[in-house]
Amino acid sequence: MAVQLDDFFAQLMGIVAPFSIGQVEQSEDGSVQIRIEVDPDYRPSRFHTIHKYQDKSWRHLNVMQHEGYLHCRVPYFKDKRTAKTRLLDLPWARPGSGFTLLLEQVLLGQLRQTACRTTVAHMHGLYPQRITTLYDPYTLNAFEFWEAELAKKVGVDETSSKKGHEYITLF
Repeated sequence: MAVQLDDFFAQLMGIVAPFSIGQVEQSEDGSVQIRIEVDPDYRPSRFHTIHKYQDKSWRHLNVMQHEGYLHCRVPYFKDKRTAKTRLLDLPWARPGSGFTLLLEQVLLGQLRQTACRTTVAHMHGLYPQRITTLYDPYTLNAFEFWEAELAKKVGVDETSSKKGHEYITLF
């Protein structure tokens, strides 16, 4: 039984309605470009209308040894009751991330192993700042509800670091 390439990618990536794989191609630079289509008749509810579209792209896992990218023309919906607009929720990416959730998992796993943002960034051809923008939301959210306790005792020690009498104070 032959499986079409777009069906194969949809199954691997967990792409389900109202999304579908539109096209998979290799660009001139060798990267794999995966276009995701949104069903034009889809509405979150009968109170929603399409307000506008925005073209978005995300860095995805490598396909074989080639960089992978997802592209989608994502609709903004306007709620007739509240007049508010919102972007269609995407199951493969966090809002504003620029990475797919699968790639984020790989990058965070490598950060746990290497403890070095620069190393992970260079492994994937990224700037270290991009790794920081990925890492911060996960760690800041984890510490948001953490409450520090007041110290009951504080220890202070001062020692010279060299014969030149440069001192170090430790708390």
